[in-house]
Amino acid sequence: MGRYRFAFDLGTTSIGWAVYELDTATSRPVALSRLGVRIFDDGLDADGKTSNAAKRRQPRAQRRQIDRRLARRNQLLKDLENADLMPPKGRARDLLFNCNPYLVRSQAAFEKVSLYELGRAFWHMSKHRGFKSNRKTDKPDDDTGLIKSANIALRNKLENHRTYGSYLWSRLQSGEGVRVRALGENATKHYEFYPTRNMLLHEFDTIWNLQKKYHPELTDELCERLRNYTIFYQRDLKPVLPGRCTFFPTKDRLPRWHPAAQQFIILQQLANIRIIRDSVEKPLDQEIRTVLFDALNSGMKLTWTKVWRILKLGSNDEINLQTGGLKELHFNQVSAALIGTVKKPGPFKEEWLTYDQTTREDILYKITESETSEDLFDWLEKTLNLTEAQVEEIEKVRLPEGHIRFCKEVAEALVTEMRSDTIDYSQAVLRAPILAEVDINHSDFRQDNGLPNLPRYNEVPVLQRMIGNGTGNLEDPTDKRLGKITNPTVHIALGQFRRVINMLIHHYGKPEEIILESARDLNKSPKEKDEIQKMIKFNTDRNDRFREDLEKADLLKPGQKVGDRFLKMRLWEELGQTAADRCSPFSGRQICLTELHTDSVEIEHILPFAETFDDSPANKTLAFRDENSKKGKLSPGDAASIGLFDQQEMVQRTKHLPRNKAWRFLPDAMQIFEEQKSFDDRQLHATGYLSKVVRAYSEALFDKTDSDGKQREHVWMLPGKMTAMLRHRWAVNLGDHNRKDRSDHRHHAVDAAVIGVIDRAMIKRLQDNAKTIGAQTLSRVLPSPPEPFPDFRNTVMMAVNNINVSHRAKHGSADPIKPSKTSGRLHEDTAMGLIRDLPENQADLTIGNVVVRKPTTSLSEKEIKQIRDPKLRLDLENATKPAGKAGLKKTEADKIRLSLLASWANKTGNHRLRIIKAEASATPVYNKAGEPYKFYAPGEVHSVDIIESDNRWHGHALTVWDANAGQAKKWLDIWPQGRFVMRLHKGDTIQLFDWDDDRGEIVSGSNAVKRVVRLAPSNNRIYLCGINDAGKLNDRHNDKTDIFRWDLAGFEKQRLRRARRVRVDELGRLHTIPHGKV
Repeated sequence: MGRYRFAFDLGTTSIGWAVYELDTATSRPVALSRLGVRIFDDGLDADGKTSNAAKRRQPRAQRRQIDRRLARRNQLLKDLENADLMPPKGRARDLLFNCNPYLVRSQAAFEKVSLYELGRAFWHMSKHRGFKSNRKTDKPDDDTGLIKSANIALRNKLENHRTYGSYLWSRLQSGEGVRVRALGENATKHYEFYPTRNMLLHEFDTIWNLQKKYHPELTDELCERLRNYTIFYQRDLKPVLPGRCTFFPTKDRLPRWHPAAQQFIILQQLANIRIIRDSVEKPLDQEIRTVLFDALNSGMKLTWTKVWRILKLGSNDEINLQTGGLKELHFNQVSAALIGTVKKPGPFKEEWLTYDQTTREDILYKITESETSEDLFDWLEKTLNLTEAQVEEIEKVRLPEGHIRFCKEVAEALVTEMRSDTIDYSQAVLRAPILAEVDINHSDFRQDNGLPNLPRYNEVPVLQRMIGNGTGNLEDPTDKRLGKITNPTVHIALGQFRRVINMLIHHYGKPEEIILESARDLNKSPKEKDEIQKMIKFNTDRNDRFREDLEKADLLKPGQKVGDRFLKMRLWEELGQTAADRCSPFSGRQICLTELHTDSVEIEHILPFAETFDDSPANKTLAFRDENSKKGKLSPGDAASIGLFDQQEMVQRTKHLPRNKAWRFLPDAMQIFEEQKSFDDRQLHATGYLSKVVRAYSEALFDKTDSDGKQREHVWMLPGKMTAMLRHRWAVNLGDHNRKDRSDHRHHAVDAAVIGVIDRAMIKRLQDNAKTIGAQTLSRVLPSPPEPFPDFRNTVMMAVNNINVSHRAKHGSADPIKPSKTSGRLHEDTAMGLIRDLPENQADLTIGNVVVRKPTTSLSEKEIKQIRDPKLRLDLENATKPAGKAGLKKTEADKIRLSLLASWANKTGNHRLRIIKAEASATPVYNKAGEPYKFYAPGEVHSVDIIESDNRWHGHALTVWDANAGQAKKWLDIWPQGRFVMRLHKGDTIQLFDWDDDRGEIVSGSNAVKRVVRLAPSNNRIYLCGINDAGKLNDRHNDKTDIFRWDLAGFEKQRLRRARRVRVDELGRLHTIPHGKV
């Protein structure tokens, strides 16, 4: 086999790839062997912020909670019946349930009641069994504080009542409400009273101890059964595994509350601090670093003003972390909470320093892991002999959550090294003796011998260290045992990358080199995405303002293309607060708005582009054309050194510019640039989580050292900037006007083709070319860069034309042996109750067949008429009549209705109502006894089977629910003489001809491969698009200027068009699936 280089363009939902043959002597690409694209989903929901799994997780948890509650109450009902505390189902039970439960509970605490009445009291208590606090799950930002305040108030009131039940009966007699409900909103929100679980337990014990004097049937065994197993039973929380240490995968990660973890976080932040003086960054020296560490580690909260005072900074100095938006330095939150300060001492202010390390860790563990206040109280009082006041203060403490990436031993070793010298984490890793014994360092975990191909990523040791969340239990499934990356986008992308590269290795052999490009970081939280949206809005508003200003000045006509005007406006505003302050940084000549958009003012690279290759806005400013001509390819400092500009005045004029721009006007700016990061490093080492993981994954293919004993980089990372530049220069674009066409998936392969020819030699040639030409703009620096090999562009474009884009189909699993493996949402989130066909339900059945509970404020006008309770229905219809006033627009009517619904709900206390709906496909869920106890509407369509019967094709839909549960109606029951043709899922590809309706025949030469985007069996069709079509397809279909249109293929029309299913593998090769095969 020959020598090959693989190139990949990595994205959130795509992988473009290219294979180049290398010259045996120079290792440069001499021929393009193949191009391809693999497309897949990112695992996120429609809003792109949460994973599909997370979106289903919360409703599923709520459903399980409801099911557990129903199961507990059903068990209680059986226990009460078995103990003769509840009559059999029938009239006697109906009469019992008609009595007032609050009266029964109150009487049972004072006098003898019947066994049935006692059972009625217990049944009612089981439905309202009180709030049980859990210190591990209670958050300071929920209602826990309000509940505790209301509980204290209730505790005081109960001093005059024997039980909580008797207190409720007294409220009912005085006309007060007995339902626990929040009153007010926001700052005024409060609870009038709120019972705890202990209050209900006290009531149960009080009633039981009194009633067992009158009823010998009430044994201790029965008490234990009812009290602790059914009425008040609550399952324990599942423990959350901490993850594995990066360096020692057999050890657990260290909690953030541990002293060593807090110290490490402080030290790493101090190592990142840079003092900016005259635009030059300097780290902290050891003496200052020690002073800050001692203060922060003691729990002291240092404001930036205090930090400035300690560092003795001048008014013109800056601190990088402060400038970057950090509100304050991290301080030891454990010390702050437990020891406190002089003004606000903590519960352990005197004792903490007297405890040894083991005792301190035991205390911190108990504070964190104790589920109830009682457990913590008992341990503190018995172990430490603390006062009651101290214990109450300690109970309020909440320690930091989460874990750092290292085990205790590694964290303590790193802290020791970082305290001894002015080093950061990466240097401490190299110095720590405990890590010297391990054949790794913080950035190189490669094995000595490379792998023949890539296994699943969690089976690669280097990535196992990055994951750190496996159980290590050999009996667990692979993903649970080894762990997996929790970001669904990265998880899916790695799996698809493995499939593509292994297919390439199988076809071409293991490559000599791999080049990767990742244009974006995929590890974005919802909060980060919201910040991005805010920034986008800010930029949009600013551009709108720019356009308005330009149109007012008659410098831009409505609808006219802006060109570089907006960038000029942005750079112009940077120069000063007012128009009078905005002057050329080089000469001080004022730049007015009318002159700004003429040829006399140009956008100028501050540091020469030929030297830095930096085309970002941070390296751009404005200059008059004659100044730009004089400066040439010099830096501002170099130009000033030969008398072209005044250095001091230039620095003075630019000191107010953004920090990442102002330093570029200093005399030694080029030296600072080279020291901070060389060009080669910037290009070959991209940042971001996906980039880091994919690079490590790829490096697992290669030996750590070559045959000559030298370490070589076989895997390179490139950012997208250079790719875009060269793609434009070589004119290898799919769209018109030499621009990337994102409506065609093949543009990923074009990027990969360009990525594959960029190596260190190419970078050097580009630099030399730029220096030779000496121009300052991109078009003049690289007017015609040399092609990597003869006829490069035509070779790429011919290869692009032959690409069949490969799509990951959504098959899930419909294996009858393992039906639970079927992926996708089984059903809609809301459970429904079936309306039984009984005489008293006939009126309801005229409206619908199922009942659902919905928030009152979410009801539509139609749903109000479907409320099951006739009295509530009539009352709410009358209350919302103003929203139905004639002449109101729908939006106005909806706003009025929402306000009326909210007012009615607050007035009546009915915040959720039962709605009758018609749901023909309501599917039952069965309990362990095989009885249906709730119903759901099935979820999305899993697949459609194409069946031929009577010389016509028909579609038989299979929902995800049916595929999972095996409850589908068989197509043979519908078409006994039918023949199975094929099964289609979303993402599948089929090959078919176009059809001419006028002539009633196929269009000759129109045979094409298309992708199934949507299954619509109820409309007797599927939605098809070309395998290369990309973008928001529905929007494109509705856009009259876009040539794309859906191919709406009916099932019978597919027969006429000679449709057959094909599979496009990862290399873009077509494989025909014969008719009759699934």
